[in-house]
Amino acid sequence: MQRQFTAIRLNINHSIHIGSHRAEYDDSDSILHSDSFYSAIIAAWAVLGVDHPVFDVPQNEIPRDLDLGFTISSLFPFFREKAKAKPLYFFPVPKPGPNASKPRCFRDVKWLSTTPFKNYLQTGQINETAGEIKDLFFTTASRLDPKFMRSEVQPRAYVPRLHEADTDTEIYYIERLFFQEHCGLFGLATFDNDDIRAKVLLALDYLQDAGIGTDRNVGHGQFSYDPLDAFDHFADLPDSDHALNLSMFLPESQRQLTDMLDSKQCCCDLSKRGGWITTDGLLSYRKDSVYMFREGGVFKTKQLTAGGTVNLRPVSVLGHGDPVLRVGRSVFLPIKV
Repeated sequence: MQRQFTAIRLNINHSIHIGSHRAEYDDSDSILHSDSFYSAIIAAWAVLGVDHPVFDVPQNEIPRDLDLGFTISSLFPFFREKAKAKPLYFFPVPKPGPNASKPRCFRDVKWLSTTPFKNYLQTGQINETAGEIKDLFFTTASRLDPKFMRSEVQPRAYVPRLHEADTDTEIYYIERLFFQEHCGLFGLATFDNDDIRAKVLLALDYLQDAGIGTDRNVGHGQFSYDPLDAFDHFADLPDSDHALNLSMFLPESQRQLTDMLDSKQCCCDLSKRGGWITTDGLLSYRKDSVYMFREGGVFKTKQLTAGGTVNLRPVSVLGHGDPVLRVGRSVFLPIKV
């Protein structure tokens, strides 16, 4: 089966902070998770007045199988030496971990570039050739700690507002990710038609100035994006009864989840997703939370895309403003287990 994807490449202009599973600012994730990217696109559509069926759904009746017309992976790092150079894409190591004769050599590996990642999908292991070792992305300085992506933890000060006269100034720390010029984050996408593709491009036009991630009001998360082009590296992957998810995945139903976990080879991690409502007037309210499967899990499925959507707006504020959607539709790739 042919798998045609479109590559979305965001060149991070300055810095970005991506909220992690921890509440503290001093820890930034290195993945822009797909559910956050979906939310950013939908929010951009709302600001721009884009006509899309998602805005016609009654906010208290969000269907679990809501289809936006496109599916995206989470956004992972890519490296490019100069503007016209061929990008080197990195994918997260699958949850089962590297299968090699010398596993200790790979225990610090967090990312695989396209070639070893594809070999892993086809064979279930990493080829320990010299050329392939160079394409691994390690997380410790003793290895090939990447210079194209670095982090800095910097102090910030929270100054009390006028109505907080009894509150002291508070010092906190924030971790920011910086990318070398022409580098940044990329994701894979599929579009149902050219119309929905054009609407996603409109959202990217808005978001490149508005920013993505956390603390956008102080300049974090601004980017420029490359023209969308075809990503055909996975077009010839052989079919399999198992697949690996590249997005935050939320099953559409209990039956789907049961079927997709009905294998001894299944291996996955859960992550609690929630946060604060960002709508004016409701900033003090927390969203409801939902558990989703993290990128890199192995499931029993032949589907290329799957996943559901939920409304995380708390019952106490239902009826006030738009629904708070958490989209868990994921890109899947067949994997040999």
